[in-house]
Amino acid sequence: MIATNGTVHVINQVLIPGGNVLSYTLVNAETDEDIMEINDGDTLDIAMIGTNRLNIRANIEPETTGSVRFTLNGRELRTENVFPYAAFSDSNGDYIVWETELIDYTLTATPFSQAKAMGVEGPADSLSFTFVNNANIVQLAQQTPDLSILVDAVVKAELVDALSADGPLTVFAPDNAAFHHLFEALTWH
Repeated sequence: MIATNGTVHVINQVLIPGGNVLSYTLVNAETDEDIMEINDGDTLDIAMIGTNRLNIRANIEPETTGSVRFTLNGRELRTENVFPYAAFSDSNGDYIVWETELIDYTLTATPFSQAKAMGVEGPADSLSFTFVNNANIVQLAQQTPDLSILVDAVVKAELVDALSADGPLTVFAPDNAAFHHLFEALTWH
């Protein structure tokens, strides 16, 4: 359309930016509670966190955007289409468990204006972090669900201090299944 003072171009689509990654939050995937904000270069100690059953949420501005594509260590991980934007998925805010390994990670989140990583791509943001585990024997057993009967026995026998002392210590740790076999074998028929 031509006007006396210029031209008007009519467009039928407005490109809305995909948003920006503001921060990342480490989430306890068993309780769905936020643990802490993760910053680039952080070393995260599983012994201090208390669990390795985690997830990571990308915090986006605006809070709701079309989707967020995640890559982990250079490999495409997934695309999250609804808030919360969980790197390892969720079901209506119930975070899916990611059992971390004790290695270095680089997580990249890229927001998009539409679902399925379509539309306008926002700026990608990467975060590098490392997981370590500086747990003693008791803390390590407490982090392992399959050792819950052993942990109960250690506590009841008042051996927590002895097994938390400086080592080196070696423990042959029967898992819960081994204890159940023992209980079954000890049952009088």
